[in-house]
Amino acid sequence: MAMRLLWAWLLLLALPLLAGGTAGAATEAPTARQEASTLWYFWREHCPFCREASAWLDRLEHERPALVVERVNVVEDAAGRARFIAMMAERGQTPNAVPTFILGERVWVGFAPPIADSIQAHLAADAPDTDARYRLDLGPFGRLDLTEQPMLVGTLLIAAVDGFNPCSL
Repeated sequence: MAMRLLWAWLLLLALPLLAGGTAGAATEAPTARQEASTLWYFWREHCPFCREASAWLDRLEHERPALVVERVNVVEDAAGRARFIAMMAERGQTPNAVPTFILGERVWVGFAPPIADSIQAHLAADAPDTDARYRLDLGPFGRLDLTEQPMLVGTLLIAAVDGFNPCSL
């Protein structure tokens, strides 16, 4: 009985290896879609610009909780360094300095307020307009943003439209 139990445990432990992977392999290479929507930040220790950029990124992540930021230390992380070299090569760039930011096909090298502003502008341009569903185009009467109006205005507008609806009669 003890021998069967031992064989059962060994088989259970060997199943992940027989399946072609390891039980602890949880990290996979990101897909192209994930890579395009991620702000990649490549940095190294003892870099004053990297420290400044890291503090700015902390604030940015706090302001934009949906933003995915991948921070990669190119000195201590060999796989991260290889990713940095590959991503720069894909974009026709030479990986020669940190901090480096990559978002989609855009690359920013270094850190200064104009670079931070450029990254934020790029993020704002790519961000979906979440309040667009509350904007109405009234043709010759102009546009109406319901988020800036009292609820009474929206209610009256719906009532007026519904009053002309032949299906509501």
